[in-house]
Amino acid sequence: MVDRKTFYGRIKITKGFGSKKPNPSHFKTNDMGKTCLSKLQGSILTNCTIPTHGIKNIYLIHVQDATLTFAPDGAIRTITFVTGTGCYKVEGYKQNIQVTTAIRTMDASNKMDISVMFKVPSKLVGASMRLLTGRFYVMIESNDMYYYFAGSISPLECSGYDLDLNTNGQLATVTLTAPDGSAGNYLQNIETAAVNTILTNTSI
Repeated sequence: MVDRKTFYGRIKITKGFGSKKPNPSHFKTNDMGKTCLSKLQGSILTNCTIPTHGIKNIYLIHVQDATLTFAPDGAIRTITFVTGTGCYKVEGYKQNIQVTTAIRTMDASNKMDISVMFKVPSKLVGASMRLLTGRFYVMIESNDMYYYFAGSISPLECSGYDLDLNTNGQLATVTLTAPDGSAGNYLQNIETAAVNTILTNTSI
């Protein structure tokens, strides 16, 4: 629904209005900058259970290998893989996977800068090269078995590859983010059908 506001300011009475007050409807305008924003669909509630924090696994999907469809609320509804392709699982261990967000401000609306950080063994040279040059969607699996999706608007690319062969068990820290100048992303929900498709098309 378009957000309509009536602006009342200091109105100079000029010829044409006479002694009558101007009709406020003459000064109604549409705030078109907000028409692309969605409204909340319900209350934000919590409960007294003790949450299980942390990320269990992430799943990397090459953009050229998959087609997405979306639900009306913006969730990922389906994902279809090109024949012979799939996704790649990165296992979480002792919080070696981190996902952080920050606001990316744009003229139209705010979106998120989403950073996905994880560790890979330095010996996986081939995988490292593909991480450096690839563009990815990422499904995030939390320890409480909730799923998120990142990169559907602006696919994530490698923005960091930090390695010290003398420390950290020779593990490199990889960071995936949307590139500078892109629109940014939302951290989206993903429906069960899409989750199952990803899980059943994970390469070993």
